[in-house]
Amino acid sequence: MSRLSDDENWSRVKDTLLQNTGMAGVPVIRIIDADYQRSRMLYLEHEHDGRDLQTEYRQHTMKYLYHLWGRKVVLATRMQEQPISFAYGEDGVEAWDKAYKSGQPA
Repeated sequence: MSRLSDDENWSRVKDTLLQNTGMAGVPVIRIIDADYQRSRMLYLEHEHDGRDLQTEYRQHTMKYLYHLWGRKVVLATRMQEQPISFAYGEDGVEAWDKAYKSGQPA
């Protein structure tokens, strides 16, 4: 507990608590392109805040979005500090090796 008494450690604890409560606990995922590669695929990007998406929640979210959208859904994120993308289509989830750069489909 003595480590909490200085400003630096208290600030770190406060930031951790805030990050895990309220809306800070919900990952931010943005729509980047609703007609990716001119095929009506939905391209999403996770705003990575240092926490990786949990695999089970990512898969369920992509599955639900696929059923709502009716087309393949692509999600770009980071896992273990490395960029990675996933796609969900009629065959389920798969790693996606195509990159979306500067607003231009790969």
